[in-house]
Amino acid sequence: MFFLMKKSKAKLLENLKDNSKESESTQNVAMKALIESRKTTEGQSTAFLGLQPGWRKATFIVRDEYYQKMKDLAYWERISSKDLLDQVLGEFLSNKSVDPIPVEKPAITQVSEKG
Repeated sequence: MFFLMKKSKAKLLENLKDNSKESESTQNVAMKALIESRKTTEGQSTAFLGLQPGWRKATFIVRDEYYQKMKDLAYWERISSKDLLDQVLGEFLSNKSVDPIPVEKPAITQVSEKG
């Protein structure tokens, strides 16, 4: 009986290895599909995909307290968090005069020809 248990465990381990190889393969295929789905033509960023012109997807880190207050206020105002954040940023930035970040041009170096 001990021999049968050992054999069963060995068979079980073999099946687990086979299944893990299949799942790794499936995961690889799924990951490649996800990566391909996020690629766009002509180098367009995915931050704009599926949005109306003038909008962008962005990720920000905020304090828990601010996040919860935002969610609560949006609930009570019966608006989306996106609309609330748009209002807050619009009001905050409306009276600010901000210059754009300068775009630095790469320095051109001359290459001497040896000859």
